Amino acid sequence: MPSVSSLHVLLNLFLLTALSTGCAKVVIDSSRHPGFQQVLEPVAFVIYERNTGPDYTEPLRAALLEQLAMHGIRGTAHIITGGEFDADASMKSIAESASGVILIVPTGGTSYYGALQQIRYEVDAFQMSSSEDGSKVWHARVDTGSGGYGVQNRNRLALFAQRLVDRLITDRILPGRSTPAPGQEKQPATLTRQ
Repeated sequence: MPSVSSLHVLLNLFLLTALSTGCAKVVIDSSRHPGFQQVLEPVAFVIYERNTGPDYTEPLRAALLEQLAMHGIRGTAHIITGGEFDADASMKSIAESASGVILIVPTGGTSYYGALQQIRYEVDAFQMSSSEDGSKVWHARVDTGSGGYGVQNRNRLALFAQRLVDRLITDRILPGRSTPAPGQEKQPATLTRQ
């Protein structure tokens, strides 16, 4: 039988874990084009800032890059702020170096005292046949919520990135491996801000 002090330590660890992740939730409903038979790599994630701001897009970009590195997937992550002189030219430049582009667009949510408690996203994956032409191969609606205790943005966005990449792997849009095969080491994921 465990001692009282070991139970106390386990209880503290449980509470610390619960508080660090809070009651954050991420619900993803996705569909894959039935005719798509490949995986997208290298991939470029493009996050539209819209009404969320850098407090949300920067941690999301960092978390996506961490997930790509963890799974050994070559990729980049970009933020489109809306202030670009020519957003189409930015997208064309991003697409030139990727076989797939995944667009993450915030579409709504709720706020409480200036913090976004819930953010809804539309996420689309495109297979690029040229820098100007892509075919949609996957679509998802994502609902993220911080829960009743207003979990920190970074934790919620890290959970969103983890679940999104996991779903893209499960749906066979991204390659599923935790480490690159011998001789197949990938270039590290890179950061850019458009």
